[in-house]
Amino acid sequence: MIELYDFQKGSVGDHKAVALYWDMGLGKTYGGLDRAKQFGDPHILIVCQKSKVQDWIDAVMDFFGEEAMNLRIQKDFDKYKTGLYHCAVINYDLLWRRREELYKLRDYTLVLDESSLIKNPRAQRTKATLRLKFDHLVLLSGTPCSGKYEELITQCHLLGWKIDPETYIDFYCNYINIYIPGKWNPVRKFVGYKNVKHLKKRLTEHGADFKLSSEYLNLPTQNYYWKKVDAPRDYKTFERTLVLEKEDGEILTGDTPLVKLLRLRQLCNGATKREALEDMIESTGDRIVIFYNFDEEKDIIKEVCKGRPLSYINGKEGVDLENYNKYTDSITLCQYQAGSYGHNLQLANKMIFFSPPLSSEQYEQAQKRIHRIGQKLPCFYWKMCTRGTIEEKIYQTLKMRQDYTMKLFTEDYLKK
Repeated sequence: MIELYDFQKGSVGDHKAVALYWDMGLGKTYGGLDRAKQFGDPHILIVCQKSKVQDWIDAVMDFFGEEAMNLRIQKDFDKYKTGLYHCAVINYDLLWRRREELYKLRDYTLVLDESSLIKNPRAQRTKATLRLKFDHLVLLSGTPCSGKYEELITQCHLLGWKIDPETYIDFYCNYINIYIPGKWNPVRKFVGYKNVKHLKKRLTEHGADFKLSSEYLNLPTQNYYWKKVDAPRDYKTFERTLVLEKEDGEILTGDTPLVKLLRLRQLCNGATKREALEDMIESTGDRIVIFYNFDEEKDIIKEVCKGRPLSYINGKEGVDLENYNKYTDSITLCQYQAGSYGHNLQLANKMIFFSPPLSSEQYEQAQKRIHRIGQKLPCFYWKMCTRGTIEEKIYQTLKMRQDYTMKLFTEDYLKK
């Protein structure tokens, strides 16, 4: 059984819903199970990302000493519907597909891991979540600790604070309206926040708890370095003409903004970046965690890492950390979407960003995979960046804790 740290303990009071907005690394998983236990409902339903299902099953065993049903497996789903089992875990996408069966469940506490994933009220996962007939609710997210307050409106409503969305945006967010040719309505670009103390006070009144790791943990220092390389000739050619014929005869075009963005990001991964990565890997025999975006990048990294034991966290292969746990010179390849959230990789203290993500949340979360409870060594991060390319613009935007996609459409692309 798990013994909580003092800072992880707390009471749900008379709230029907609570939120643990704790910085990454503070143990939201066990804090969330503790709050769910306090509500005292016969059942607990945990919703998380696909890559985190097994982690939650393990956490339930650690905390309650019992097995949780994996609702990704049909026989477990059938068992849970009998009402004889206490805890069950399901991922967000499967929740949508099995929503009609889940709507029939009663007498349970709902735990939403990474609750920032239900920020869009029009998304299928959000609609399905809001229709569930839970008695109590636990929201878990580290995102509000680093801003992104414009994404909290749905969670405010789940906590019982029925504030009007436009009133919320006007009172707590600074933004500018950007008019795009061909679009009738302007696009909002959020540039900061205001009345943050008042916002946190109101959320706290409705069951939210904010915690920063710097206030509760004496974690080692984080050290950041750039590894910049020259852009390949193909990048410059495509940027100028939006057409490129590759050596194998494939024709690349950038006929839409999204395709142009994709091609430019992929073309940053030339020979100079591969050589730089190889030099970095050869310079240490310690564990390394490498984050990447595309399957093509994974293939490049695998080729460079030949001879070293590899582990993986990605959407296709799932989670395989056997070599990470077994070998001190292992290299763990993490795809941002699958590996940024919740995984404990603090056996390593070195991380390489082979390419930057478009999501500032994924970027922030990825850094915490090695900088968390149990880390005893200083953490070192290398940001690989191709000079004079889209990667520099992405990193600049991430530094402001903003996603890049909107900036691309509203500024960079429209200038050309």
